[in-house]
Amino acid sequence: TAALDPASNKLPKPLNVLIVGASRGIGAGIAHAYAQAGAASLLLAARSSSSQELATVAQEAKNLNPSVSIKSLEVDITSNTSVAQLAKDVKQEVGRLDIVIVNSGYSGPVVLKVEEGDPQDFQDVFNVNVQGTYLVAHHFIPILKESDGAKTFIVINSFGACIVNGHIANTAYCISKFAQARLVEFLSEQYGADGILAVAVHPGAVNTEMADKTTPDSFRPCKCIF
Repeated sequence: TAALDPASNKLPKPLNVLIVGASRGIGAGIAHAYAQAGAASLLLAARSSSSQELATVAQEAKNLNPSVSIKSLEVDITSNTSVAQLAKDVKQEVGRLDIVIVNSGYSGPVVLKVEEGDPQDFQDVFNVNVQGTYLVAHHFIPILKESDGAKTFIVINSFGACIVNGHIANTAYCISKFAQARLVEFLSEQYGADGILAVAVHPGAVNTEMADKTTPDSFRPCKCIF
């Protein structure tokens, strides 16, 4: 509907937006939405292995809004060095950063019992969803603090943070998303007085590439993923 169409809901002023994890799925959709809504610049970041997909998202966003400035950047969200370099690159690219969106996420294999699965998979999920979110906050909250812009830090979370049983109660993913949501609460508490809005958003059940790969067959008949 028009009420939900980004093209019909223009931004009150041009914004500079960083989207971490923009190469596919929800991240790509966010990039397209901000382009349609009239963002001044989009900074799209993803792993080097996703450079081709990221280039496609950037071109699609440009097609939606030829006036938006778009820059594609590489980052490994699990690496402190890489995220620190991304922060430097972003500061050089734009004088003011308004919005940071952390969309990067990893579910790992669906493991319903702690005694099962590979402990390394558990660690890998936490490295992306929790440590990665922390690293982006660590390096970009200072940039938002010094900005005179919207000062918004958005994390794409999941309803998985609230579940403990069922077909998709993936131990590592659900616990990591709970921890991620709690981390965002800390950001809100620690930096609210600085004018920073920090929120974790549950985007709904979205049939992304990652979701399609990890959703068990037992869950699919309920048609909960659209």
